[in-house]
Amino acid sequence: MPKMEWDASFSVNDDEIDAQHKTWIGTLNTLHDSMISDEVEDTGKVIAASLEAMISYTRFHFKFEEEYMRKINYPDLAEHLKLHENFIARICNYDNDMRNGNVVLGTRTIKIMQEWLTEHILIEDKKYALFASREEH
Repeated sequence: MPKMEWDASFSVNDDEIDAQHKTWIGTLNTLHDSMISDEVEDTGKVIAASLEAMISYTRFHFKFEEEYMRKINYPDLAEHLKLHENFIARICNYDNDMRNGNVVLGTRTIKIMQEWLTEHILIEDKKYALFASREEH
């Protein structure tokens, strides 16, 4: 499974949010690398730490993005917040399941996260970017 790569099509025309999206993609790629690495003695601990970093960064980014949307008076903020809440719940469930031995984090999980992130940026985040660009004119 290939890593996720930043692409100019992901830009929401805000340097800080674009930088955060790049960092978020990098964090997801680190999680990907930790899963496929056979050089680590305790892969489970590395995956758990990588997933914890992913959750932490996701919360940080969502908080920043939500504050930005409030600042621009984005009319679909409530719907966007629900998407954020659902994704946080989903990755926290992956983390809990993994820590409780109920599931092994695998490439399918990473693929689901990659697809969610790609679709979220290209569809949902582009909506507030379009709204912000209209408000500037």
